[in-house]
Amino acid sequence: MPKAHWRIQRHTNIYLQSIATPGASIIVVNDDDDDGNGNGIELQSNKMKRMKCMGQPNNNKGFLWMISYWTIGIFVGLLYGYIPSWPTGAVFTSYAHIVALTTTIGILPRFLSLYTNYGRQRSIIASLLMAIMNGVCETMIYVAVYDIGAVWLNGVIGGNSRLSPIVLGFITFNIYSYLIRMKFWGPKAYPKHMKADNEPFYKKGLPEVTLMSISWLILYATTHDIGFVCVLHCIFNFCGAMKMGLQLPSFLQ
Repeated sequence: MPKAHWRIQRHTNIYLQSIATPGASIIVVNDDDDDGNGNGIELQSNKMKRMKCMGQPNNNKGFLWMISYWTIGIFVGLLYGYIPSWPTGAVFTSYAHIVALTTTIGILPRFLSLYTNYGRQRSIIASLLMAIMNGVCETMIYVAVYDIGAVWLNGVIGGNSRLSPIVLGFITFNIYSYLIRMKFWGPKAYPKHMKADNEPFYKKGLPEVTLMSISWLILYATTHDIGFVCVLHCIFNFCGAMKMGLQLPSFLQ
């Protein structure tokens, strides 16, 4: 069969398959192969399900990745003076504190509805360890990434408006938080925990995390209360670890 005719037939077959698969759509990936095996075409729904269900199958490796990441966070915190950095003149009852606390607690139920434990038992010890270590160490990295935009990048481009530091800091923070979730937490550190039938992340998940992040960054920008941001991050991490059924590695049991 001529290559062009074979492609038409193959596309027709995959289209009929997609009709029979509710919610599936066609995505062509590298359609230059002519081996007749259909290697260049996938059902987008199946591909997205694989992405949503990605996770670290080895719990020991996952925790070793986390420990390495936390070590970097401690180094960053000490190097740039974020540890210890509790409020200096900040009042807990400030609007920034109240908004950040309310936003964090408010988005948790909707965001955690994306998670499942896939039959794993919940561990309070593992969840507490994750909450405390990541709540402190990753916050150090988050603050540093924000300051890269708010201080360094703002100085480079000569931003002179009051909003310029916050906007630039939020941009650098979001770039980092997206990359660290997609390239580190999802595939290397966390066990499989995202439900396969979730809505697209940009519809459910991303808006909630973005809103929470804005409240945290405004709190830091207006009060420099890194300690309270750590507390909020700990709450978020503890609830997430419990929902996904995070387990202690064998070398800590």
